[in-house]
Amino acid sequence: MPPKKPPAKKPPAPPPPKKGAAPPKAKAGGAEPKKVPSETKQPPETIPPAPSNSALALTGEGDATPADAAAAADIEKSKSDSKTKLDVDESSSAATKVAEDKCKDKTLDEATLLKGLKQLQEHILSEATVQAGPEYLEALKSKVEALTSDMDHLKRYCEDSQQQLETVMNPIKKITEKIFRTVTPAETDKESPPKKSLEELELEARQKRLHVQLVKINDELLQVSKIAVETEAAAVGASQACAEAVELAKKIQEELEEKQRQEKEAARLAELEKQKEAERLAEEERKRLEEEKKEAALIKQRMKEARQWQLITYNVTSPLEFDGGIGCVIRADPQYFKKSNAECSVINQLEAGYVFVDNEEVISNIIELTPTSPTYILKCNLCIYIPHNLSRQQTGSREPLIKMETAPGRWNEVKTKDATLDKFREAKFAQCDVKVFCRLIVVSRFKKDHMKLKQRGGRFVSKVDPRVSFTTTPETFGRKEKISVQIQPIDSLSMAELKQKVPAAKAILTTSSIFNIEWASRTFGTPIELTLPVPPNPIVVKKAAMARAAKEAKTKPAAAEQQEDEQKPAEAKEEVAPKKEVKAAPKGPRPDVKKDDKKPVDAAKKKEGKEGKEGKAGKEAKEGKGKGDEKEGGEPEESAAYTKPIKWYMGQYATNTEDERDQFFFLQLHEKKKRWVILPIDIDPIKIDMVEMKLKEPIDRFLVFRTTLSISTAEVELIANTLHAILISRTVQMVVRQKPDDSCDVMVHIAQASKLDRVLRRLQDDDYDVGPEPSGEVTLKDGDLLELAFRGNVKCIDRNPNPQIIFNTNLENKFHINIQERDIYVQKSYDVYRGFIQLRRLTKVITMPVRKVKERAKSVVKATVDEASSSHQLEEKPAEEEEPEEVPLKPIIEFKPSLITEVLITFPKNLDLLAPKPLRKAPITYISLNDPVTVQVLTKIATDLGAEWPATATSLGIKPVSLMHLQRDAALVKKTEFEQKYDMIMLWVKALEKSENKAAILASALAAHGREDLVKFLEEITRKSFRK
Repeated sequence: MPPKKPPAKKPPAPPPPKKGAAPPKAKAGGAEPKKVPSETKQPPETIPPAPSNSALALTGEGDATPADAAAAADIEKSKSDSKTKLDVDESSSAATKVAEDKCKDKTLDEATLLKGLKQLQEHILSEATVQAGPEYLEALKSKVEALTSDMDHLKRYCEDSQQQLETVMNPIKKITEKIFRTVTPAETDKESPPKKSLEELELEARQKRLHVQLVKINDELLQVSKIAVETEAAAVGASQACAEAVELAKKIQEELEEKQRQEKEAARLAELEKQKEAERLAEEERKRLEEEKKEAALIKQRMKEARQWQLITYNVTSPLEFDGGIGCVIRADPQYFKKSNAECSVINQLEAGYVFVDNEEVISNIIELTPTSPTYILKCNLCIYIPHNLSRQQTGSREPLIKMETAPGRWNEVKTKDATLDKFREAKFAQCDVKVFCRLIVVSRFKKDHMKLKQRGGRFVSKVDPRVSFTTTPETFGRKEKISVQIQPIDSLSMAELKQKVPAAKAILTTSSIFNIEWASRTFGTPIELTLPVPPNPIVVKKAAMARAAKEAKTKPAAAEQQEDEQKPAEAKEEVAPKKEVKAAPKGPRPDVKKDDKKPVDAAKKKEGKEGKEGKAGKEAKEGKGKGDEKEGGEPEESAAYTKPIKWYMGQYATNTEDERDQFFFLQLHEKKKRWVILPIDIDPIKIDMVEMKLKEPIDRFLVFRTTLSISTAEVELIANTLHAILISRTVQMVVRQKPDDSCDVMVHIAQASKLDRVLRRLQDDDYDVGPEPSGEVTLKDGDLLELAFRGNVKCIDRNPNPQIIFNTNLENKFHINIQERDIYVQKSYDVYRGFIQLRRLTKVITMPVRKVKERAKSVVKATVDEASSSHQLEEKPAEEEEPEEVPLKPIIEFKPSLITEVLITFPKNLDLLAPKPLRKAPITYISLNDPVTVQVLTKIATDLGAEWPATATSLGIKPVSLMHLQRDAALVKKTEFEQKYDMIMLWVKALEKSENKAAILASALAAHGREDLVKFLEEITRKSFRK
């Protein structure tokens, strides 16, 4: 326990002065100690020895009186007391010095104590993760022990300080009492002031000095008491903090133990749960394997039974040629399904609502299976075979896939197999099993490899391309990972088109396939090592081939020469010396070429050299070093000289500047931006045509470019985006053909540029071999909605004036239309009608309508101004009408056309429709009244007139325009020549007056054209008429 605080002792008050005595000037307790500065610590003055009796005799007092004797005795006593006081004063000064030293020690002990408390507090407030360790408890224990030892030291110091205070206070108390008791003021007479002796004055001076020292000691005692109190309070606080620290340490220790116990319990429970889960999974796996075995056995049994089931063929009217009119073939249990239970029909793609996916192509009709009776329920699976036209060239990279419509516009994949039927050997079928009646379609996609990456890690190779592999570690995935890999190859035609469109693409040496990977996890514990093929640098391959050819060229002449030497006799060999070929060396400096000793090379060494060459080439490709100054691996320098031919040009030797150095770019398709971007991934070549990289996160779609060093990143991204557009589009041309006998019967084909000749031959076989030249090349994508439009003097007269189709790469894209002119009276300067057949793309645009704000009707109560002013009633609020419920707006779907291309088409005019219609005239009735020229006479003349009748008509006064109209009307109604001549005569008769001599006028006109016979006939008719 800390020492108690000593009570503060005040100096005793001086005794009151006696009656009649003058107040002393300076008393032991009369000095004001507070006014004396305590800071001036002066050493106590040494009290001089008291004067002897001889000194008293020198004061001028002659004889000693009894009072003087008593005073002298008092003086002697005071001298002895003063001497004792000096000794005590010296001892008190020593004690004070010791107390000051102890105060200094106390200050040091207090700083150490506060420092220990601060360290303990920081240690207690440390992190929870640190407190959980045993090192924390050991450190806490050591700090608490150090703090306890400091507190014990402080306690001992406080006890020593209290004892020393008591030791100092007792002598001071005694001296003070003795001074007040000894020094008393001398009684003097009231009339005369008392006289003080030298000893009294000296004693008073000493008393004052003692008072000063006493005040100083009192101040020091107060400071020591204050320090003791503060030390005791610090000790109490330290004790409490130590107790709290100990309690907290115990609590932390208990919490740590409880936490460790809980962790152990949780670990035990987790291990137990893990064991149970493993047992459950093992049991489930065992059950699953048993079920799979049972199912496999059942399927095997069903397959045996199904092979005996009869095939049911459904024929349809198909627009395609490869299916032979077969919609589908069904194999099912005859107990539950018969042919009469279902119907098969072909659905137009425009009505089916099929959604096209990138890199998928339709290769069959869309068929729909429907029950013939609404009450029929399908109780067995249907094994359906659908014909398709996937070509043999595509089977290397593509596979057929059947999709089933589960909801309007939603098509899901169905497990599909390739199948062949003995009944239809020439057709290719895709097989699937369904349990319901639905719509089905067959599409082709790039082969998809479903891989399982095990949790224990390892190297996993793709089945589609064994050169593609994934290497993982046990920390990569927390469970078994399922991924699917699609590899899209890039053909040479697409690369040629790319280099034609983008000049910078010439820097692309080779490119890998496009990889589409579907990951189940979106994070990796450790990076995955991916190995994939990238075609080698063509310059490196070319130079390696040249080096091999040069090496073979050197070895072949030596072998041939050796064989000739063996065949020749020994004599001829001695006479004829072998001639060496001497090549003309070009002038000027030439590269140093070392001579190679022509020694026979066995097959083993040759093979080793070949492998060493390939290995070195792969190593150089991996390091990415330039090979312009290096020789091919495993070849002498002489062969390298052949790979760099020297040519003479303008007085200089020009060398081949092909650079073998290259670089790699890793590009990813950004899903949001829909464009290719470069990712900073390190690519390491491990072989001449293989690279390796590490993927730290899942990447869904990517490819790798091998380029020259002269291309920039922006150009690489532009090339990748252009290549992507080329791969998803097809280059096509529009072909328009007509039948020779009916130019209005037109067939329009949207044919791929690579299949144009085949389409033209097929159209020619179908008797469509007349028409304009094909259109220019345009690009389309699978699923584009196409429409035919017409411009100029041409239109479609079918039921749909603007026919539409959906473009498919593997199906025929054709329109069969009948055309006609818009107006028969236009284009008079042409012998034919002219117009344009346009091909347009329809783009689906969805817009949301804007809701119109309707004014809400409000009813207001009518009140006059007087009533409103007189009655201070509240105005009635207008009755608000109930707001009608807002009907949700439906989006507006529009198809905006855009012109792709157009072709000029011509077809002949219909002359029958162009011919003018004859004028409707009233029939002419000729009545002769006493006139020799009768109808019979006119008929006789019309019959006898020959080719001269148009000239005769002119002589009769008929105008040329009237004669032209007469001939046109005759041509329109196809009149005979007699009818034309008779109409001409009747036209002349109609224009004459009744009184005129018709016979004379007619005879004159006939005579002018040499028809004397008819003139005589008229004269005879006239004479007979006069006789009558």
